[in-house]
Order: sequence, then C-alpha cells, then structure tokens
Amino acid sequence: MTVTTVAHYHFPATAREAVLERLLPVAQATLSEPGLEYFHILETPSDEGHLILIEGWKDEDTFASHRETPHSIDGLPESVVPLLQERTVHIGAPAFEEQFS
Repeated sequence: MTVTTVAHYHFPATAREAVLERLLPVAQATLSEPGLEYFHILETPSDEGHLILIEGWKDEDTFASHRETPHSIDGLPESVVPLLQERTVHIGAPAFEEQFS
C-alpha cells in the first residue's frame, strides 16, 4: 500500500528565500531515496509564507526508511523547522487504491 504525506509549512513571507534555500538540500536528498514515487513542493500564490510538500512512497517500509535518514532526523528539524511558524503533516493511504492505481 502506498503512503502519501502532505505537509503545510507556514512562515513569515520575509523568510521565504531562507526557507527555500535550507529546504533544497533536504529535498534533493529525499529525491534520491529508493521507494519515492513522487515529491512536489508547491507554492501558494496568494500566500508567500506557505509551502505545501507532497510525497508519495511505494509502501510503509520505504516511508519508514525515509524517516530514519539523516536529512529527516537532523537536516529538516535543524535547518528548516526553526524558520517555521507552523508545520502540519498528514499521513495517509489511498482509500480506493485498487480502483485508481
């Protein structure tokens, strides 16, 4: 079963460049991981202080492995998270995986 995460990062609009600069190496490291099926970082035009990160993982094992990588354990919390005002992460699996895969 695939695993999808949707994260919302909220930060002061003045911190946008710093957030993107610090997020880039974490994103690049994530893109090289086995089991990653898709990864998107979306900007919301109406709110310069909001990013939406969407990740899709092949299965629960590859997602669990991702959560144990240095960039997940140390990189993100130490570099990006301190710049955020709020961070929410939702983890889910397709409700109709057989019908839409």
